Amino acid sequence: MSLADLPPGSDLSQIPGGVPPYKIIPNFIDPPSLAHTVLGINITFMIIATVFVCCRITVNITKKRVAGIDDCKLAFAFKR
Repeated sequence: MSLADLPPGSDLSQIPGGVPPYKIIPNFIDPPSLAHTVLGINITFMIIATVFVCCRITVNITKKRVAGIDDCKLAFAFKR
């Protein structure tokens, strides 16, 4: 059945998707989640970003003795 075979006004959410492949059991009750993986990767990259931002601001303030507008914007954006 193709999309052209459907009558006009059909509710596509009510049409079944088909049978799963051989030896595949669908799990709609408690499907596996990648939430813990995504959270771990986000935390890791936030820590790395924090280290680099702190290093950049520290080096610019200690070497140039002044924080430029780019450093102020970076600190403001990172704080939000």
